[in-house]
Amino acid sequence: MCIRDRSTSSPVAPRTGASSDGRVYFSASAPSSGRELWRTSGTYAGTKLVKDVVKGTGSGSPGEPAAMPGALFHASGPYPGRGLWKTKGLGGYRIASFADSGPNGPARVGQRLYFSADDGVSGTDEASSGGSRARIDPPVALARSAASGGAEAEQA
Repeated sequence: MCIRDRSTSSPVAPRTGASSDGRVYFSASAPSSGRELWRTSGTYAGTKLVKDVVKGTGSGSPGEPAAMPGALFHASGPYPGRGLWKTKGLGGYRIASFADSGPNGPARVGQRLYFSADDGVSGTDEASSGGSRARIDPPVALARSAASGGAEAEQA
């Protein structure tokens, strides 16, 4: 598949994708924005940059997106300092930041996202989010939550 940057007609190479709300979200590189998250409805007019996380030609290098009902999540941003981003279409905002590295993932299990990240203090550990905020969970709690389909309530 080849997608073209509307501003330059230069080809871009799409990677990693997920579908949400009738659109496909994917990572692609364009001369005007670097590698960022894009979405398409399948038409030229329906293909748009979701958010230029690293402004200008720098790359946010988004990880593989994970869809939940009504929203899409992906890891993006410069190293160090990547974050977990949430979008409901165009635009988006960071719901969690990590000092060193991560998040790696995310992957959806039930109604929760699971990923690993380094908080800059205790090293890389598992983390989960219900979609509004992220927290670091001990592995036992993650296993219990995954076994229940991710239905456990988020603790403060």
